[in-house]
Amino acid sequence: MKPHPSLSVPYLLVSNTEAIHRVPLTQITHLSAHNSSTEIRTIDQQRLVAAHPIHLYENLLADNGFVRIHQSTLINLHHLRAIIKKEGSSYATLTSGEKLVIARAKKNELIHHLKTHSINYPLTK
Repeated sequence: MKPHPSLSVPYLLVSNTEAIHRVPLTQITHLSAHNSSTEIRTIDQQRLVAAHPIHLYENLLADNGFVRIHQSTLINLHHLRAIIKKEGSSYATLTSGEKLVIARAKKNELIHHLKTHSINYPLTK
C-alpha cells in the first residue's frame, strides 16, 4: 500500500496551548526567536508560537533547507527570493515579500550554502 501523497511531504508538529498543528515544511517561510519561544511563519501569513527555543529548530531543520541568517531568524531557502545589499546592510527578501535582516556574521555562511546547493550557470564575459 502506498502512503497517502499528502503524508509524503515532511512536516513539523507545532504544539501550543490551542492545538497541535501539522505544518508542511514547504509552507514555512521562516522562524523567529522570541525569548525562549519560536514564532513559525507560513506562506499564508499564519503565525504559530511554539514553546521551544529557535536553536532546537535549527538543528531539526538543517537538512531541509533552513538556514540561520541572524541570531533570532531561520529562513527556508525555498522561499528566499533575493539577497538585497543596501547601505552597508544585507536583507533576505522572501516570496512572501518580507525583508529580514541578515547578520554580517551569517552572510558568508548563507552565500556559501546557496552556492553549494544551487545550480550555477557560468557567466560569460
